[in-house]
Amino acid sequence: MARTEFDLQPGEVAAAVKHVEATASVLGLKRKPASALDLADVAAKGLPSTSLAALSSSLGWSRADLVKELGIAPRTAARRLKSKQALSPKESERVLRLARVLARAVDVLESLKSARRWLVEPNAALGRRTPLSLLSTDIGTELVLNELGKIDYGFFA
Repeated sequence: MARTEFDLQPGEVAAAVKHVEATASVLGLKRKPASALDLADVAAKGLPSTSLAALSSSLGWSRADLVKELGIAPRTAARRLKSKQALSPKESERVLRLARVLARAVDVLESLKSARRWLVEPNAALGRRTPLSLLSTDIGTELVLNELGKIDYGFFA
C-alpha cells in the first residue's frame, strides 16, 4: 500500500513539499500548493490554461507539440488560452502527470537539460520505451516515477 505524506518521516516530508513546489513552478502556478493534497485539489478544479505555456516552456517544446502529446484538441487549448478558461479536470490531470515527472526528473538528474533528454530516450528498465510514452496512464506514470526513484537511490537496473 502506498504511503501518504502523513506517513512520512520529517526528512521525507521536506522532500515531498519540495517536489510539490517544483511541480507548481514547472506549471507556473502563482499560488504554491502547500501539499500534494492541495495540488490534487487544484487539478480537480482545473489548472489555469497558462500552465500549458509554462510547461511547454519548461520542456522546451512548442505549445502545439505539448498539446498534441497531452491529447488535448488544439482548438480546445487555443480557446482555453484565449479566454483564460481553466483546463478541465481530465486535461489538468494529463498536464499534472507530465509536470510531476519533469520536476522529479530535474531533481534526480540534476539539470533540466538532462531531464528533458531522459524523458524522450528509450529506457531499458521501461522495456525500451520512452518515459514520455508511458505518461498517458496512472500505472505508466507510477512506473516512470519508480524508475526515477531507483536512479535517485543508485539502483541502475
